[in-house]
Amino acid sequence: LGTNPSGSTVFEKQPKFSTMKALLINSAHQYDFSGTGHDLTRMHQGWGRCSVENVLTQFSESFIVDQADILTVGQPKVYTVTVLSGQPELKITMTYPDPPGTTSSTQHRINDLSIKVTSPGGVEYHGNVGLDTSPYSSSGGSHNAIDTVENVFIANPEVGDWTIEVSADEINQDGHIDTPAVDAVFSL
Repeated sequence: LGTNPSGSTVFEKQPKFSTMKALLINSAHQYDFSGTGHDLTRMHQGWGRCSVENVLTQFSESFIVDQADILTVGQPKVYTVTVLSGQPELKITMTYPDPPGTTSSTQHRINDLSIKVTSPGGVEYHGNVGLDTSPYSSSGGSHNAIDTVENVFIANPEVGDWTIEVSADEINQDGHIDTPAVDAVFSL
């Protein structure tokens, strides 16, 4: 599960902030809504209400990447998660730390990391597609070039192996200064 980080001090062992952010979003209680005009639309509720109960309930079935993998442009990281029979939903959240943007710019993110999830049957889901009009993702779409948080939420997911691909579409500024390369890290 990646929940026992290594290190010689408590500071080295603590989870990265982007991992905590991903866990909070992924385990949040979402209110049901339909369309962008609904009172509980995504613009009103965000990703939902934090739920420690959900974190504890989902813990044994969670797959966590705590900024352990490094991306360069054009070099994706691919993971496989298995969905067992009877699972009511599959929720995947990817967040990444981004260098500070420029306040005078129309686009505030610096780097662009994206997530694509593929079902066992080959249906593709891109980060945040359909989540503005429903609690669950829509298939298809294209990569999200705006947000530093991307989600794919599937109701009644297909049983089998799902593929998660995280890619760096743009790295305009070093997002991971621990290495000499211009690269970025993420949490999943």
